[in-house]
Amino acid sequence: MHDSVRIAVTNAPVFFSVKEAWDWAESTAGAVRRAGSDLLVLPELFLPGYHDIRLNPDPEDIAAFRQKAEPIPGPATQRMAELSRALAIDIVFGLLEVKDGRWYNAAVWVGPHGVKAVYRKIHPYASETRYMSPGNSWTLLDTPWGRAGLLICRDKEFPEAARQLRLAGARWLGRADQESAEEAAFTGMEAALDIVDEEEGPG
Repeated sequence: MHDSVRIAVTNAPVFFSVKEAWDWAESTAGAVRRAGSDLLVLPELFLPGYHDIRLNPDPEDIAAFRQKAEPIPGPATQRMAELSRALAIDIVFGLLEVKDGRWYNAAVWVGPHGVKAVYRKIHPYASETRYMSPGNSWTLLDTPWGRAGLLICRDKEFPEAARQLRLAGARWLGRADQESAEEAAFTGMEAALDIVDEEEGPG
């Protein structure tokens, strides 16, 4: 196990153009890899773009958003794995997933050989439950930098999330998030990396 890892975190624009999102991801991944990063963490629902439907959503809006969902594995994870392989960098990104007739807010960890782990957001906001289902299990994976857990955005508000992952052996947590630009300075570190002390455990 390596003693350290260099992680690039992003507060990206919300892209509703798939081409623009991929152009930005490929450019950013190349830049952070040249800077020496081992892992890139992209935002929540990076693909197809975070769509905030409030308490009175238009059914046509929901249907249009759901049409952009993909299975895992699928075209997006395959393309992201190809990017990972070309640059020798692992990537975590948010994706709208469709599985067994349900839609999920998913965080996907990919490496050069494909999907390493998938986490489906357990604590969605009320507006999100109108068009996405909550997940029902925590996700852990073994990495060269120790065992890691995955979270998404609002999961940070529930202490049992970090506690459950720590008890299951996580040394650190990666969290995909969608925050405002004003919070970028804070979110850039905290949203993508919640450090769990190896000796003391979560506070």
